[in-house]
Amino acid sequence: MNRLKNAIFTLQSKKTVISICKHIGLFKDLALQVDLVKNILNCEILKKYPLPLIYQRNLICEIVKIIESAGDEVSDELYMHLSQLMGSCHSNLVSHIIITFPNNQTDICLNSSNLVNSGNFVFGFEECNLVGMRPWSAGYRLVEWLIHSVNLGRNVANSDLIELGSGIGISSIIPYSVLPIKSICSTDHDPKIINNLRYNFEINGILLNSEFEEHAKSNSNKKYARVMCLDWETININIAKEILKPLKNPIIISSDVIYDNDLTLLFVRTLRFFLSSCHEKKFGSYHKKCISKDPKNKSVKWDELQEADFGSMSTYAISVNTVRNQHTIQYFVDCCIENGLTISRDSKVIPMIFNIELDTPTVIFIISY
Repeated sequence: MNRLKNAIFTLQSKKTVISICKHIGLFKDLALQVDLVKNILNCEILKKYPLPLIYQRNLICEIVKIIESAGDEVSDELYMHLSQLMGSCHSNLVSHIIITFPNNQTDICLNSSNLVNSGNFVFGFEECNLVGMRPWSAGYRLVEWLIHSVNLGRNVANSDLIELGSGIGISSIIPYSVLPIKSICSTDHDPKIINNLRYNFEINGILLNSEFEEHAKSNSNKKYARVMCLDWETININIAKEILKPLKNPIIISSDVIYDNDLTLLFVRTLRFFLSSCHEKKFGSYHKKCISKDPKNKSVKWDELQEADFGSMSTYAISVNTVRNQHTIQYFVDCCIENGLTISRDSKVIPMIFNIELDTPTVIFIISY
């Protein structure tokens, strides 16, 4: 039942959940149906942080339909729960996704008693037109990459993570909670997304620091978290330097940000500001690279990029993206090369920590200056 619970908590597709139900024999087992209602759908954490109402309705309707069509018995508890869902006259303004961290699958030591939700991470979001108000699958792969990179000489341990396009904060909040990093800076643009980000840090028991630089100076052994509004259209080198000023070992992270060419160009420009500022901060001088307009420099196919050599990078950015449109992915690679950035791939297999099934593959890009 744990697999079923995790699938429902993380809002996996109806097809995935139904497949699990079939595998465990729930359709023909009244006791399992009661267990589904009592220990999953009506558990305490969902009473406090409800899943989307429409998701629950569609899922339970489908389960009942499958049982009835096979001529099998539906438990009274399942019928009652469906009746309550159908009778609910409003949808929650804020819905939630709940991620259980499987502590036994990683070398990272997680003391779940330190988490306010008993080993679960909770993320609020709203179904709206803002892409940053929804969970996106590449965020899970980014978290897994960071966790498995801690002991691989990639400078993740004791790093200061800056996330661009944080969305609901999955790949900021989980690494902050379980990894030996110094700080996290979560950024996005829309005020609604920023407020939701702050809410998600709060419900996961993470105190946000407003005066980050002063805290960093006064106590270097303490972790710090901050949420910032960052507009890729208006960012400049001075803004990037100000954000980087208190940080000793910055790594720029992002996930599922490559989907629109106009935004991609702004994203690459933002990466350039941060990475060039990191280079200047580390080496004491600003080595300005030429921005190329020669189309001959755009000859590297995204799936033929070289493997990342972390030993040769002083600072880098990692961007994990779902490959929905290869032309969009290629445009990102072209923009990086045009803007004097070095882009490579990390194609090593990452052990899965979260049992999140992805319908489309992801690609991991490593960008440096």
